[in-house]
Amino acid sequence: MFGPIAQRATQGLPSPESAGAWRTVSVAEQLARFIADVPAGRPPVLIDEDLRYWGPAYLATDPASSSREPASVKIPAGPSADILASWSGALPYAPEKVIAPTLIVRGEWDSVSNDADADWLLSRMAAPIRKDVKIAKGTHLMHLEHSRDALFAAVRAFLTERA
Repeated sequence: MFGPIAQRATQGLPSPESAGAWRTVSVAEQLARFIADVPAGRPPVLIDEDLRYWGPAYLATDPASSSREPASVKIPAGPSADILASWSGALPYAPEKVIAPTLIVRGEWDSVSNDADADWLLSRMAAPIRKDVKIAKGTHLMHLEHSRDALFAAVRAFLTERA
């Protein structure tokens, strides 16, 4: 499980329905999201820090992007609703029914899947083999970051140990 979402004991969360069906995200908003979890004063962790080619390609995924100000991509709000639902206790699965060997891999700076989340999930799983790997200098978007090789290595090691 890469950066899994868990139940949280947080009061006052918005309802999953409040996420709506869609939202628009500009290049600047998406870039801000990409770097939001990196602590102040730390060097960038994205593979291509300026992403100069990514912005135009991102906007091109939505033919109507240029009709909005600022130009933005219309994306489904389902992931946001799913996170709110899970944090509120409505997970899409029952952790206690997970019996397969389970690896949780997450970044040190991941605010969406943190230490408490991993502990909560692992403590409820019935899997006889449970492992938590936290990758240094990684966020919830580690697959786009310099530390992605460590992510891939952790998964590879877990799978080959079981082969």
